[in-house]
Amino acid sequence: RQLERAGIQCFSGLHVAGGNNWRIYFEKLQKADVMLAIMSPAFFESGPCFEEQVEARQHGLKVIPLLFQLEEDGSPPGSKGGQKWVKEYEGKQKKSKLARDTLASFRVHFDDDELKLNSEPAPPGTMLNGPLLEKLGGTVKKLLDDKDTTARDNASLQQLADAQTKIAELEAEKEKKEAAFEKQLAEMAAKLEAEKQAKAAETQKLTTALEESVSAHQVELEEAHGKVAELKATATSPKKKRWGFSLGSSKGKNGH
Repeated sequence: RQLERAGIQCFSGLHVAGGNNWRIYFEKLQKADVMLAIMSPAFFESGPCFEEQVEARQHGLKVIPLLFQLEEDGSPPGSKGGQKWVKEYEGKQKKSKLARDTLASFRVHFDDDELKLNSEPAPPGTMLNGPLLEKLGGTVKKLLDDKDTTARDNASLQQLADAQTKIAELEAEKEKKEAAFEKQLAEMAAKLEAEKQAKAAETQKLTTALEESVSAHQVELEEAHGKVAELKATATSPKKKRWGFSLGSSKGKNGH
C-alpha cells in the first residue's frame, strides 16, 4: 500500500490468485527494477523465496532487505543457518555462482563483505517499529528516479559512443577511399609517364633515323658535286695539237 500510495507499480506473491501457478511472479520480476525482500525466519526457510532472490540477482534488480521479524531468540533471521536455502543451493541450483552470491548477500553459509546487503533497519529494530514503513515509498521512488537518471545518462553515453564509433567508421572509410584514389592517380601518372617515355624514345628513334638519312644524302650529294667538278675540269682543259709527218722523196717542178 505504501508503494501504491507513492504511485509505484508493484507486484508480489499475494497478487497471484489461489489456484494459479505462482511462477507467474517470475515474469513480473523480469520487468522490475527493485526487489523488496521481506526478511523473517520463514523467508529463509522457503525454497521459492531463495529461487526468487537468485532470479532477481540474475536480472540485475536492486534488492532492499526489509527486516520485519527476528528469530525467537532475538537474533537476525537467517542467522540460524538458512538450511533450506543451503539445501536449494546444493540441490536444484547446483552450486551456481548466482546462487552462491545470493547466499553471501544475505550472510547465509558464506561470508563476503563485498556482497552482503544491509537490512532496513539494522537489527534488533524492525520495519514495524518507527516510521520506516511510512518512508518506504519515498525510499523506493528515489531509487527508481536515480535508476532512471542513470539509465538516461547511460543511454546518452551509449549514443555518444555509437556516434564516435560511426565517426571512426566514416573516417576509416574516407581514408580507405582516399588511399584508393591516390593509388589510382599514381597508377595513371605512372601510365602517362610510361607512355611519355615510350613516345620520347620513338621520337628519338625517328630523329636518329632522319639524321642518319640526311647524313647519308649529304655524303651522296658531296660525292655528286665532286664528280661534277671533275667533269667540268676535264671539259675545260686545252686539247694538245697533233702533228703529222710524211717520210719519203717528193718531186717538185724542178725535178727535185
